[in-house]
Amino acid sequence: MTGKDLARTFYQEIEEINDAFNGELEKWNHNHIRNDSTNLNMPEIEEKKSNDTADPAKNNNLNKIKLLILGEAPLSSSQYFYKNPGGFLSILAKHYGVSKNNLIKTLGNKGILVLDIYKFPVPTVFYDEDKKNVLYDDCYIEEKINYLTTAGLLDNNTWSVFRYQKLINRNLYKHKALHKLNFIKVNKTHCPLGIGANSNTLNPLVVPFLPK
Repeated sequence: MTGKDLARTFYQEIEEINDAFNGELEKWNHNHIRNDSTNLNMPEIEEKKSNDTADPAKNNNLNKIKLLILGEAPLSSSQYFYKNPGGFLSILAKHYGVSKNNLIKTLGNKGILVLDIYKFPVPTVFYDEDKKNVLYDDCYIEEKINYLTTAGLLDNNTWSVFRYQKLINRNLYKHKALHKLNFIKVNKTHCPLGIGANSNTLNPLVVPFLPK
């Protein structure tokens, strides 16, 4: 059984049981994922905000966020962008003409911040099959957005963009926390940061919005 088959079967079972219990399972599952990640054996990605080195806002030395990039979730703490820069944002390193080692500093100077939307590092295929967005936690991302807004880093002049098209296809922008962000659009259509195979090509429609 492939990962996609496993994910599809997983969510089919959830939906069948969910229908039998009139939606109560979905509510329980949502709250259980939010409040008890240890029982689910999912490693925590975020470290306490009291640790300055793990705080993206402080780590990035931002004065004002000009561009907010929304990604999925790293599959392990070692792959967290601010611990291991590069990867999917190599397109920005190429755009700005900097090395992987200087990428975080460059993005901070440009006013670019990367946030993960999801709380848990499960494989992408599980999110793809999550038709009801059970794994999406609006409170999780709203807390981050409120934190940045209160700190004076995020405002109505900040542009936001999804890392790739899949995130747009999931209609996450319709949820309360993300709906209030100022997303990059052309002809009222959301534009992802990366396009093409593996989303490793910088979207030319987004380039005019990138901080100079």
